[in-house]
Amino acid sequence: MRKMHAGELRQLTGCRYPVLVRLERLVTQSLGGKRRGPPFGRPTRDIVVAALAKLRGGDAYRTLAVYLGIPHVTLQRYTLLVCSVLSRQLASLPAEARQWLLVDTTSTRVRSTSTAHYSGYKHHRCVKVQVVTTDGGMVLDVSGAYPGAVHDKTIWDREFQRVRGVLTLPALGDKAYAGARGEGSVLFRPIRRNEVRWKQDRETCRLANRALSRSRVRVEHAFARIKAFRVLSGQFQMGVNTYACVFRAVAFICNAHLTHA
Repeated sequence: MRKMHAGELRQLTGCRYPVLVRLERLVTQSLGGKRRGPPFGRPTRDIVVAALAKLRGGDAYRTLAVYLGIPHVTLQRYTLLVCSVLSRQLASLPAEARQWLLVDTTSTRVRSTSTAHYSGYKHHRCVKVQVVTTDGGMVLDVSGAYPGAVHDKTIWDREFQRVRGVLTLPALGDKAYAGARGEGSVLFRPIRRNEVRWKQDRETCRLANRALSRSRVRVEHAFARIKAFRVLSGQFQMGVNTYACVFRAVAFICNAHLTHA
């Protein structure tokens, strides 16, 4: 790979230099052990930069291979390696919430002919993950990937036993989590207009919903930072079975940026 100056490197990868050094260190530690397959034969920084360029720009492997001077098959290996390493680091990154935890799902369009991936709400085929963040925007947990037809409440119920270990504070969700497991104890949501509480005191319920929405906007900000990596903002060009791994890796990169802000 040709040498790049700091500005070009930042534009290509979307990462500041301290974050890039941290990611390089993590990948180096991962490669230090025994592994199967042929050696990579390139500096670790080249591997990290190539993978970040794919995640940030979302370009096709063959297009990016021409720019970086790396075979497209090798570039694919680099991307999957870096995503695998960073996705395992997400849970180990310390993050503290001040008052609440926030939970929501987000989706990305995929190329699929399966009806299970079709979302009647989004009107296209997609995969989704459930994300738990702090009220400061740090991502604490990312679920496995689910087809777009699966409801948010269903994902929460399936992940509830695993996520309970992360829920050190109450979690705020949206109206889609009505009737979900743990509601009223570890999960809180806005009050719907067809509920008795709303009919009895509309003004109080309206103020409560407004306060909850002001707190929950931080999870949308976290999604905006993650979706700045175009591999997750447009149509997902990689294999559907790698979506959760890629999402966790990008979430870890965004967390690293927050800790070095």
